[in-house]
Amino acid sequence: MKTLMTIPLVLAVAAAGGQTINQSQIRHIETSLNHLTVLEFGEPVTTLAVADPDSFRVEHHDDKVFVMPLREKVSTDLFVWTASRQLSYELDPAGELATMDVLIRNEPPPDPHAKMRESAETSDVEIRKIAALVLAQTMMGAQVIAHDPVKLATGRVQIDIEQVYHSKDQIYIRYSVTNQTQTPFRLTTPDVSAPLPTQQPISLISLRNRQLSPQTFGAFKSKPGSSLVVVQAESVVHDLAPGQTTTAVVSIGSSQDNPPQLYQLNFGINQGRPLTVEAVL
Repeated sequence: MKTLMTIPLVLAVAAAGGQTINQSQIRHIETSLNHLTVLEFGEPVTTLAVADPDSFRVEHHDDKVFVMPLREKVSTDLFVWTASRQLSYELDPAGELATMDVLIRNEPPPDPHAKMRESAETSDVEIRKIAALVLAQTMMGAQVIAHDPVKLATGRVQIDIEQVYHSKDQIYIRYSVTNQTQTPFRLTTPDVSAPLPTQQPISLISLRNRQLSPQTFGAFKSKPGSSLVVVQAESVVHDLAPGQTTTAVVSIGSSQDNPPQLYQLNFGINQGRPLTVEAVL
């Protein structure tokens, strides 16, 4: 407990600056001999001043001020400074125990920025929860892509579609790219289109979520279809050194109710030939 440091009353009044407080505005505190009255402020008390320290013992510790009258029939005033406020009290003459103030709480006014900070923190938490939920749903809803048996080409860039995820309005296609050439390869966002088959040797339903070999795709004798808008494209690495592999994702607009159809991803020219992959999604 910190012992009172007496400050002359004239300094206490001067500290109030230009603000005037009338006697009628001061809170009166009822005390009783040999008993403590506790004032609690909800924030640290920095300084206090009592006009008659011989008649009232006043001490403070942390956010509390302890008042005990030492004489009868004497009143005085008390000033308390906290981190954000200055408060004034009138200590009335010690009276009956039944009417004394035992505990007086003077909570600080609400911080106008606290609610904004709390709201921002809540928003961050909610965003993390939503992101985690979306990630969990995506992982559970992602479907593995099967591949037609095909002899792997050497000396070319290899594209393998690995997973697909259908949301309400988009299809997310995850694929890997391996540079099997002797020169660096720049990975760019593929052009995505929906070829239109003129023949249907195999049901597209039975081929859903499958990457097609050139032979299977050729059997559909497809003609060029409409280009699709790429909504988003991300890649771990854009410049692949020889022998390097990376993973990328591209998303296109679609609907969960869309029937299976042919898709072609065109990555440009590699080794003088078009670098494309076809799949039924």
